[in-house]
Amino acid sequence: MESQFKKILHLKEKEVDAARIALEQATENLSDAKERLSLLESRANDVDIPMQGSVGMIHYNKMLKDSFRKELLALRLNVDFCQSEVNSKRANLGAMQMEYEKFKHLHAREVDKRLKALQLKESKELDEIGSQLYYAKRKIL
Repeated sequence: MESQFKKILHLKEKEVDAARIALEQATENLSDAKERLSLLESRANDVDIPMQGSVGMIHYNKMLKDSFRKELLALRLNVDFCQSEVNSKRANLGAMQMEYEKFKHLHAREVDKRLKALQLKESKELDEIGSQLYYAKRKIL
């Protein structure tokens, strides 16, 4: 049965699906960022600055360690950003699902209202037909 909320309900369903896909993508991005961070942390922990050896080698290893630190900082910021994106998308999905459920409820109420009106109309028509048959039968007798 059609209601005024059916088209809106359909649009809200599409919005919820899009929000769900966006959340899945954001979660995947967060997972990838955490994996890259973990990999870089393990690689950075493997680099030790030698206490002896040529000055060039010590300087190179120190620069390499500093480079790892900067990259780790950038990746941690990226992980934090991805986490905030996931939280935002999750909240957005929750709000959209609530909106969808609200319109779903309104649609169901509208359908019930129309169905009751239709049943009442049918009941009145059947009563009218019954009354007409009763009076027609009474006239014949």
